[in-house]
Amino acid sequence: MTLRHNLKFIALLVKMKLTRTMAFRTSFFGAFIWDGINFIVQLMTFSVIYSQVDSIGDWSRGQMIIFVGTFSMMNGLELVITYFGVARIPEYIRNGDLDHYLAKPGNALLRLSLEETNLGSAPLLLLSGGIVAWGVSVE
Repeated sequence: MTLRHNLKFIALLVKMKLTRTMAFRTSFFGAFIWDGINFIVQLMTFSVIYSQVDSIGDWSRGQMIIFVGTFSMMNGLELVITYFGVARIPEYIRNGDLDHYLAKPGNALLRLSLEETNLGSAPLLLLSGGIVAWGVSVE
């Protein structure tokens, strides 16, 4: 399969997932709210720590903000792209559904990985980018 074919396939999977997700808007906004709460808790934790000290070891406040933003961005990328698809592989093996993926033409791992994208975590990527920019300005 060519790269162009794989990109068309990925776009189709994302479109199908977006259609299913928007049918149940609570799951879309629930993921965003949950990720947002985790994000805010991380920022508050480091805010409390750095309100009492100027640095921890060699890490200044700005460096820690950049770290938290980068960590959240990488976590968000994993949640958006592959986490929920890859996490279901053991379930597919137990149920015997993995055979359906392996018997179909195309890249089975690509389909398994990207079929359950979590678009509700996509806004977390923007927030994380903002936090990294804020950390760079503090630094």
